[in-house]
Amino acid sequence: MLEQFRAEKLNRTHGDPIIAALVLLLAGLGLCALFSVSYQFSLRVYGDPLKIFRKQLLYIIIFGIVGFGVSRIRLEALRPLIPGMVGVTLLLLVLPFTPLGVELNGGSRWINLGPFGTLQPSELAKPVVILYFAHIMDKKKETRTDFMQGFLPPVVILALFVTIVFLQRDLSTAVFLFSLGYMILFLGGARLLHIFGFIIPLALLAFVVIIIYPHSRYRLLTYLGMLDDPQGAGYQIQKSLSAFSRGGVFGRGIGVNMIDGSSVPEAHSDFILSAVSEEVGYIGIMILLLIVFVFAFRGFSTAWKLREDRFRYLTAAGITFALTFQTLINVGVAVRLLPTTGIPFPFFSAGGSSIMVTLLMCGILIGISSGTREDAV
Repeated sequence: MLEQFRAEKLNRTHGDPIIAALVLLLAGLGLCALFSVSYQFSLRVYGDPLKIFRKQLLYIIIFGIVGFGVSRIRLEALRPLIPGMVGVTLLLLVLPFTPLGVELNGGSRWINLGPFGTLQPSELAKPVVILYFAHIMDKKKETRTDFMQGFLPPVVILALFVTIVFLQRDLSTAVFLFSLGYMILFLGGARLLHIFGFIIPLALLAFVVIIIYPHSRYRLLTYLGMLDDPQGAGYQIQKSLSAFSRGGVFGRGIGVNMIDGSSVPEAHSDFILSAVSEEVGYIGIMILLLIVFVFAFRGFSTAWKLREDRFRYLTAAGITFALTFQTLINVGVAVRLLPTTGIPFPFFSAGGSSIMVTLLMCGILIGISSGTREDAV
């Protein structure tokens, strides 16, 4: 009787509690960091020191609730909706080119939602690409090694996403989506000949596009040290490296940015990690990255336990890869290992679209992880 009670209790357990705890921890740490680094900037620009923080807190509350609701939905129930998700997302990706679009920093990536702020559709493309590729690779598992039937159809859809995002002048997200789709193709069992047969010419094409495209060429040449522009493309990365240097090993103290203001321009955005390092130093940054590593380990462990269920396996692996890879790219940019991109730091960078998609993907992952606990009974 006790064994039956234990089995029923485990079956009612919803999701991996460690993944859920890590999501809460990262969201909480992100809010604390944003409160400090945005305080002086928000006061100077908006006259309200808490404006950016309050917006992010509201986003986390709203989309945290939505993410929790998503975690209660069986993943299979979403499969009939995936073709519609693809169509709606492609439509949203086109809207920035209409009068509803908002142009900022030379890119047309946002939709004006009036009192609700702006929406960046390319962020929504991340979970949609994951779900679509996981769905199609499971659906076509018998023909996944066939070029015309198994490989080409998802690649055509991926090309649509990547091309539209690239036309928005968001090369970094376009490359990210391409990498995400190809990773799932690889894990889904597509032939390596097909994968590498497309990657090599596309990589050459991407290089040519970067050279031709002025904004990307400017950033690449600055990164390679072939263009000295301390007040332009290289300004923010110089400030980022200086922030790491000032923080040292142990940091200058939590909250120092709230008092003095960060020297990193718009530190609440893509370079928030640099500003945080001023406060907590290398030790604090290493602890933060360790938390991200544990999250990645639990996410990939969840995927591996479900490898017999290809749809859930690929979805869990895709979500974990997306959040981890995005973090690594952001860190690489902050320490000048990579050219400057517009990839935000998950949970930390301010922005409604980013935190919305992050929490939605975490909700799906937590929901998937409940299956691993039930399977273990």
